[in-house]
Amino acid sequence: MGNCCQLGEILTKESDRVLYETDNFFVAPTLGQIDIEGYLLILSKECDRGIGDIPEKLYKELEEVIETTRKVIKSEYGLNSQLFEHGPKICSIRGGGCLDHAHLHVIPGIDVISDLSLELMAGLDTIGQLFRTERIDSFKRAGEIYNAQKNSYMIVESTYGQRVIVDVNFHIPSQYLRRLVADKMGSDKWDWRRFPCEETMGRTVDRLSGKF
Repeated sequence: MGNCCQLGEILTKESDRVLYETDNFFVAPTLGQIDIEGYLLILSKECDRGIGDIPEKLYKELEEVIETTRKVIKSEYGLNSQLFEHGPKICSIRGGGCLDHAHLHVIPGIDVISDLSLELMAGLDTIGQLFRTERIDSFKRAGEIYNAQKNSYMIVESTYGQRVIVDVNFHIPSQYLRRLVADKMGSDKWDWRRFPCEETMGRTVDRLSGKF
C-alpha cells in the first residue's frame, strides 16, 4: 500500500497491525476502537478512493475476506458483525467519509442499520435533499454511483446479513456511522483522532494475531 492517505501511511509504518492479507486487501484493527475490542478494517492495498472505486473483478476476493473476518470475530468473541463504509467525496458530496481510501468497518455485536433511515430523514433540512436506500447483494451499485460522479453513498450490512446502500445527494457529517455506533453504546468516542483508544487496539491485535 502506498502513502496515498493517512490510512496508507499508518499501515505502511505500522505493519505489525496487519492481521491478515490477500493479494489485494489487508485486515487490521482500526485506530479509534470506540472501546470495542475486535473492531477491524478491511482495506484495499491499491489507492482506491472507496469501495465504489474497486474494480469489479476484485469483488469475489473482497467477499471472501469479509467472510473470513466475520468467522474469526464470531469464533473469538461469539458475536456477529456489522459492516459499513462511509462514502468518499464525490464532486462536493461526502457520504460520511473522512479519509478517501477504500475501507470497510467490521464491528462485533453493534448494529445501527435500523437507526439509519430515521436519522437521515430527521436530517433533511433543505428542499431537494434526498436519500435512496436499496437492498443489494454485491458492491456493484457502489461502483455505479461512484462512476456517475453525481452523488455519494454509504454501505451498511447488518449483523444478520442485510446489505443496503444509501445513495445521498447531500453532505453527510464526517464519521457519521461511527457516531451512530458510539451513540448506541452511550459513548462520545466516535472521533478516532481525538480518541485513538490505542489500548483497546492493542488488545485486539493480541487477541486476533494468528487467528486468520
